[in-house]
Amino acid sequence: MFANTDIVELDEDDIAELRAESIHQRRHQRALMAHPHCMDPDHPGFENCQEDEDE
Repeated sequence: MFANTDIVELDEDDIAELRAESIHQRRHQRALMAHPHCMDPDHPGFENCQEDEDE
C-alpha cells in the first residue's frame, strides 16, 4: 500500500496542465527517437547535447 495517505484533489486547470505537460514530453521523446544524433538539424536537443560555451 501507499505510505502517503494524503488525497490530492485536482481541478480542471490542474488536469489540463498535466495533460499538456504529458503531451509535450511524449512529443519531445518521439522527436529524440526519430532524430537521436545531436548533430542532426532536426534533433530537438537536451542538456547532454549542449555545446560547451568555452569552446
